[in-house]
Amino acid sequence: MPIGISALAYALRVGSGALPKPFSHGHAQQLIAAAMGHKSLASYQTSKEELPDLSGTRHVVVDTDLLHERLLELGYAYDNETIFALLTTSLQKALPGVRTYRTKDAFDDALRDFIDETVSNNGNVINQVTMSNGSPGEVYLPFETSLDDIPLGDSKEFQIRGHVSLEQDLERPYNGHKVRVEVSLYLTRTGRVCVGQPEVTVTHAELLYYEDEDHDEEGPKVSLAQALSDQLGITLAEAQMLEDADLQANESNDGGLVYSHILDAASVNLPPELQAKLLEKFGSLSIELPAFFYDNVHWSPYD
Repeated sequence: MPIGISALAYALRVGSGALPKPFSHGHAQQLIAAAMGHKSLASYQTSKEELPDLSGTRHVVVDTDLLHERLLELGYAYDNETIFALLTTSLQKALPGVRTYRTKDAFDDALRDFIDETVSNNGNVINQVTMSNGSPGEVYLPFETSLDDIPLGDSKEFQIRGHVSLEQDLERPYNGHKVRVEVSLYLTRTGRVCVGQPEVTVTHAELLYYEDEDHDEEGPKVSLAQALSDQLGITLAEAQMLEDADLQANESNDGGLVYSHILDAASVNLPPELQAKLLEKFGSLSIELPAFFYDNVHWSPYD
């Protein structure tokens, strides 16, 4: 049986019965719409970003700001923690197994845990680790996803490259120090802020030795401009205007892990047309690039 916004609103209305001022069904519908990123129920109902059946939803990145704003507009004085907890419980009753998140970063953290667990338990990865004289260490698989890039009702593949480090047993002979891993992450969107069950496939696992470091990845193939063109979806001529832009690493506090790179397009003089194009595509001139951006670039700051 299809599960739509009315079913979610019913669960929220019933759950609110324990509050001093319960929600009416109409108010519950408006609150669900706000939580799903819509400013009104009419916006949700006419949106092309929502499937009529949400039964496949397993993750919801709640628009907490819009939810709290609508809550106050409707005359309810409940704090953020109370309404988020109630929303989570209500959604879980209507959509068993669903998880809710306050931010996209929190959702990414959950995805990262899921990917790390899948990789750690993968038979091919375990076999490669067994061939070494070490034990599994950190799983390093940096990735970036955008809800806007995930097609509604269809699956999108995100290719991720990284490694599993090995903790060396100094009492035993050296036999490899990390396992190179390539992964495909498949995501399907069921609504503006709703995602189905992720799927992860390990496509490659290979034990590496120190002598492999010089050719750990395939050799550099493209110019910086070409890489920017491919990544940003702009012409090569436009990308060449960004070659001198500041590009800073977004890294861990100790500098040991690079999570992504931040391209500051405002640091160079760009034509107004290109500025407008980048703002329309990314919402800012500070643009985040994936951690592996430099992998196939002729020059990188890590050379």
